[in-house]
Amino acid sequence: MCDETNMMSERLARLETALAAISGGAVLCANDTATDPCAELRGVPAPESPAPVALPPSAPGLIEALIAARRLRTKYFDQDLFFDPAWSILIDLYQAELQGKQLCVSAVCYGSGVAETTALRYIGVLEQRGLIARVADPKDKRRAFLKLTQPARDKLARYFGEVRRNWAA
Repeated sequence: MCDETNMMSERLARLETALAAISGGAVLCANDTATDPCAELRGVPAPESPAPVALPPSAPGLIEALIAARRLRTKYFDQDLFFDPAWSILIDLYQAELQGKQLCVSAVCYGSGVAETTALRYIGVLEQRGLIARVADPKDKRRAFLKLTQPARDKLARYFGEVRRNWAA
């Protein structure tokens, strides 16, 4: 694995640890601060000649690498070129479930990278299509978590399995 990938993995691990500490460990939920947990990633210097990177062997590692790569695009291109909030929502929820975590609606909105109203609209579409479901927080009736439905989970598992096979080919 190249040095840039190691640096990015270390930064992602630190960010995950910080977010877990803020959220109490098991639940990630955005608060009202304007901080950007991915800002450190945008500070990674561009490699002169990027070397091919092997995908991590585990499913969570694969998804983490793909999410990091998607976020890294904004260093080189304007974010509005990559408007794909539905996909961002699905892979964020899939990654969270693989890590045994739950994401509340506000965290999913923040992670989608679009305005909250846009993210909520896409959450509604994903719910209507049977890909995600809301689950009430038993400790706080004002908050709801989002989770993948079993059909969505199955489709994502098949998708990432195919990505891994194609990458290895």
